[in-house]
Amino acid sequence: KPAVADNIYLDVAELDTDAEFKNLDIGVAVGDPSHKTKPQAGTVASPYAFSQRADKAILTNVRQKAWATTAGTFKLPDLKLRLLGGDQPCYQDAN
Repeated sequence: KPAVADNIYLDVAELDTDAEFKNLDIGVAVGDPSHKTKPQAGTVASPYAFSQRADKAILTNVRQKAWATTAGTFKLPDLKLRLLGGDQPCYQDAN
């Protein structure tokens, strides 16, 4: 079952996926007011950061290291979530 999200915003350090985009725009300034989706409240944009946006993205075999993932609607069938003690990387796997 696929994961499905509307108006998703990913604040990631790493994203490994098979991706298909519709109307992709790479190099958009973070915080650009023309974005349909906005950073999570309180997010401080780096002047050295850039972003990308698309009307539609299909991501499969997703593995990400993220500070934040925000979506208007986010359906994650068969979600498995674990909290590990110590200095462990945090991954979200969604296919």
